[in-house]
Amino acid sequence: TSILLTDGPTNISLNPSQVSYEVNKGTRIEPIQCEADCNQDCSFTWTKGGNSVSNTRTLQLSSVQSTDTGVYTCTALHARGYSMTKNVNVQVICKY
Repeated sequence: TSILLTDGPTNISLNPSQVSYEVNKGTRIEPIQCEADCNQDCSFTWTKGGNSVSNTRTLQLSSVQSTDTGVYTCTALHARGYSMTKNVNVQVICKY
């Protein structure tokens, strides 16, 4: 049996493509979609600091707090075990 690397995921990207956000405390970030080319469906997860924050291709952050600051990683995983990741940096600005 040969392994087909064309099964994906390849070309992982974010929509919008912005990879760094500075937002005010209490505001929301428009949903961020993680996308990848896969021969068959890929599953998507978002993590922050190794902890799962979403089991879908969409990252949604509403009413952000200082604890939401950090690097969020989208992982596209093919059923055969191949994966790709893409990071988004979120910085929450606390204004008093």
